Amino acid sequence: MSGAFIASGWIGERTLTQRLFSAALEERLQVSATLWWRLNLGSAAFYAALGALNLAVAHYASERAWVNFKIFGLTLLTFAFLALQVLWLSTRPGALRAEAHTPHG
Repeated sequence: MSGAFIASGWIGERTLTQRLFSAALEERLQVSATLWWRLNLGSAAFYAALGALNLAVAHYASERAWVNFKIFGLTLLTFAFLALQVLWLSTRPGALRAEAHTPHG
């Protein structure tokens, strides 16, 4: 998964993170290419760490604990990471609020 995030920086016009988030955020935030790239590298690192953690739990814990970790732990960690990404993006100086630059009719 992290390989896909890293490769997306060179394949196509947008990073994978930008492709996933832009539909939800494009009307609310204008994000620079540099911020998208940083967020994309953070996503790659996060998913690499999740993969390593998953292997560690699979190797050192019981099968039942591993299954519970995969179902609940990975899901909660992913949602928390996504929420932190949105929060981080919204607080960056380079991420301009689109409403502030849109003329009101």
